[in-house]
Parts: sequence; C-alpha cells; structure tokens
Amino acid sequence: MNATAKTRLTTFLVTIVCFLSVGYTACKKTETTTIDECLTVQCQNGSTCFKGMCSCITGFEGSHCEIVTLDRFIGKWKMKERVVGSNKETNINVTRDYSITIDAVPDSKVSFYMNDFMGNTDYDKIVCTEGRNEKYEPANYKSFIFEKSQNIKISTGYATLKSGSGVVNDFGTNFEGKYIISYPENSTTLITDTVSYSADLVQ
Repeated sequence: MNATAKTRLTTFLVTIVCFLSVGYTACKKTETTTIDECLTVQCQNGSTCFKGMCSCITGFEGSHCEIVTLDRFIGKWKMKERVVGSNKETNINVTRDYSITIDAVPDSKVSFYMNDFMGNTDYDKIVCTEGRNEKYEPANYKSFIFEKSQNIKISTGYATLKSGSGVVNDFGTNFEGKYIISYPENSTTLITDTVSYSADLVQ
C-alpha cells in the first residue's frame, strides 16, 4: 500500500471514530441531580414551601410566614378626619380629632374591632377586615374594609356605616382611607356623609 492510500485510509478511520464518538455523546443521557429548594426553608404557622418560597396561609405574611398580619393594626391610634361630601352643606369640611383603639376579633385571623369610633365611646366594635382594596392599594401597604351596613345606636336612632376602606403601611404606623355613614338628623331627615381620615399610631 502506497503512502497516498495509507493517508486516505487513516483519514477515513479517524473520520469514522469521530463520527461514532459524537453520536455516542449526543445519545448518552445527561445525568442530573435534582436539588430540593425547600430543604433548608422553614415555613412557619402551618404554611408550606414551594420552589424555595413560603406560601402563607390566611392571616400570616413574611418570607417565612412568621408575621401575624393583624399585628400591624392592633393598638391605639390618633385619628384626624374631615367630611368631604354630604347632603347637608354645613357638614362639608367639618373636622374631628379623636383617639381609637383597635383589637383583634376573637378567633379571627383577618378581622379587627375599631373602638371609640368617631370619638364616641359608645361606638365600639366597628368590624373591619383585612383584605385587598382593588381601587387603592399602594406598594408596601395592606388594605382593609369596613364591614358594610353596621348600625350604631345614636340619640336620634341608628347611624349606619354604609361602607369604607383604608390602607396601613408596612411599619404599622399610619393608616388612611374613607368611609360613608348615614344617620337621621330628625324623624324626617337622613344625613349621609363621606369622611376622609388619617390615623397615626400612638407610641
């Protein structure tokens, strides 16, 4: 066999070996190691881990669900409010400053009582529920709503808290919002006020 033939044979054999090597590598299954992303994650208060992150049950928040959501609402607050709309013209721009206390509703993870509402010690246990407010929820805030159609005994009958909502900041130091309340001025006249308010936590 001459040199040219040997060179061609060598080239052919090398080509075959390379082809088989590439084919084997392409067909060989790649061995992978599955890492459990939740192995070192400890979710609290009955919550579960999914893809390395805790999925909190209702009433808890935080990276490990270690924070009780209602805790940011509980305490004594200084309220400032102003009537921004009313069917009684002289009520508009009337302001009130007063203090309230907020307590958790027993056996509830999402509701709380607002006591001394509107500066009246008889207006206790106004029920509010933590939850999303689609119209107004800035980043880093938690929203809540007033339970609708709550009746409050007053001298001329019953005032009705028709609706309302608010947002509290992540630090639990301020909340603000609006509510609508109707009440009889006398036996024939029903007043409806829209009230804007802001509250600061009393240290």
